[in-house]
Order: sequence, then structure tokens, then C-alpha cells
Amino acid sequence: MLLILFLITGHRHDIEYQYNLKFMEKLTNTVNHYVIHHHGATNLSHIKWLANTTIHLSPNNIGHSLGGIEAVNEIYELYNLDNYDYVVHLHPDVYITNPQIFNEILEIYQDSNITFFNTHSYPDDRFYDFDFFIFRPKLLKINIFNQYHNWTEFVEYYLHDKIFEHSVTHEILPRFLNNDWYPRRIDLLGLWHEHNNTLIDNYFKK
Repeated sequence: MLLILFLITGHRHDIEYQYNLKFMEKLTNTVNHYVIHHHGATNLSHIKWLANTTIHLSPNNIGHSLGGIEAVNEIYELYNLDNYDYVVHLHPDVYITNPQIFNEILEIYQDSNITFFNTHSYPDDRFYDFDFFIFRPKLLKINIFNQYHNWTEFVEYYLHDKIFEHSVTHEILPRFLNNDWYPRRIDLLGLWHEHNNTLIDNYFKK
């Protein structure tokens, strides 16, 4: 059975973590560990986390634009990720609504040499989504997350450029037919990046 690390990086989130946990409970075909990297003053002690969850409260915050890459790099350097078959990075408000699609992707590529899995939610080939990506730490031979300090462009461009700079084998997973997130909706991978929490509430009331 595959061993998966779900790395959720957030800032000032609260109820989004709770929603995400409800979706995560449906992922039963893999052995799942969770690392929540959070920077901000939000008190998370009231949340009932899933088993095998580590809460990493970080004092570091380089800012909105690069805070995500800083968080991923911090976890990459502090934890032994080589134990995992896949690391799945998510923002707290990106929800996996279809476990079957998700599990099929992991199974299909298990014996491949693909290291990174990226998506497009914007019609720009250089725009590699940062709200969701997957990598296989056993195949990633270099930390591509630690070269951000002088970066001045979108973090999505950073991800694209570093993958190509270091010749990291990768695959683009189709997420939207037109590579455009708008209007927000559940995408082809079963992911739902939603900011309207009322819609999430209604989803669980069905």
C-alpha cells in the first residue's frame, strides 16, 4: 500500500482545515500521514485532527507571494520525506472530492520515472499551479524549493522554471478543459479550490 504525505500549507486559515479533514477521511486506499504547516496567529487547538497528523507552527513568514514556497522548503529540509511514495501539497481550501480519481493517478504512475506532477489553472504554459502539486521525494535528487530568496515573479513561475532548470521529469495532469479556474468548480481531477465556505457547508448537507 502506498505511503502518502499530505502537506497542507496555510496562513490565517481555520474552518478550511476542518473541511479538508472531512474530505481526507474518504481517502482510505493509501496509508496517509499529514503535516500541517501553519504560520499566523490562528489558534488551531480546537480542531480534531486525523490520526498521523503533525502540526508544524512556523514563526517564518516571508510574505504572501513567497510564503508557500518558504513553507514547502521548510518541511522539505526538516523532515525525512524519502520514506514516502508521494508528497501531495495542498492549500487548506483545495479539497479532494473524488478519492477514486486521486488514487488512480497515484497507482498509474507508481512504476514510472515521473518525479513531479503539475497542473494548469490559468492559460499560461509557464504557470504551474502551486495550490496543488505532487512529487515523489525518492526521485527528486535536489531540493528545488530553496532558491526563492531573490525571486520576484509569481511562485507558479518559480515552480515551472526550477523544474526545467534541474531537468526534473514531470507530467501535466489535466485539471480544466480550458486551463482556466474561473468560475470556481470541481475540476477534472476532482479537486475543488473554493473560497466560498457556504458552498462547502451546503456540499456536506446533501
